[in-house]
Amino acid sequence: MAPFPGKSGKLRRPGLCALALGGAAFCLILPGCAGVAESRAERAVNDLLPTYLGPADSYRSRVRVDSLGAAMRGRLESVHIDGEGVHFAGGLTMDHLTLDLEAIEVDTKRRSLKNIGAARFTARLGTVNLNRFLTGRRPDIQGLSAELEEGFAHMEARPAMLRPLGISGFNVPVGVEGRLAPVSGNDSQLDFVPDAARISILPIPKPVVDFIAHSVNPVVDLSGLPIPIHIRSVDIRPDGIYLTGGASPDDILRAAGSAGATGQ
Repeated sequence: MAPFPGKSGKLRRPGLCALALGGAAFCLILPGCAGVAESRAERAVNDLLPTYLGPADSYRSRVRVDSLGAAMRGRLESVHIDGEGVHFAGGLTMDHLTLDLEAIEVDTKRRSLKNIGAARFTARLGTVNLNRFLTGRRPDIQGLSAELEEGFAHMEARPAMLRPLGISGFNVPVGVEGRLAPVSGNDSQLDFVPDAARISILPIPKPVVDFIAHSVNPVVDLSGLPIPIHIRSVDIRPDGIYLTGGASPDDILRAAGSAGATGQ
């Protein structure tokens, strides 16, 4: 997701909520009933999401307001966003993403975000997109692939990857099993942490285990988003990695204020 030029000509990256919700509020104050206002706001959010969250196969949003009066005062009860095939910066594609924002207040005159009560997300990263991300980032590792089972991930590579380590004699793929855990000091990323390593039924050397882990990490990286996303839970299933988390209201307001300060 590339930044874009501001009025000063410098590149800047505005916050998603600052613009999406500001544009939604502008639609809400136009004449019409609350239902019409919600529909206008949903179209505004959908139009802005590819630019500020990332391109996707599809986006759907649902805006709810208590009443037309509340809408005209810039108060949105909730915004729910569903994205299919969401492409993040760095090459990671989420199969499915939902984002829920609650208790939103917008300054309708300035079209800026004043307050937000909560922001939560859920996401699923499927095996196909996981492997596409890993191999795209490390094309130098032959046969690099990931398989998911209940509760753990299995990373595999061809024996050729051992040669730089001075290890030879293996004729079968090297496999390492492990879990996913937040990176120390950065809960927007997840690292692969080996639990057990085996080639067939034989243990493999620790340098090999460490090399594979180092090569694939971070397995999930959401740190490139305009608003800091905090991963709260990880659930590995055969069909994908399921994530839940949220964004701090303070972080969202800071991003909104930053966007406004740069002439947004």
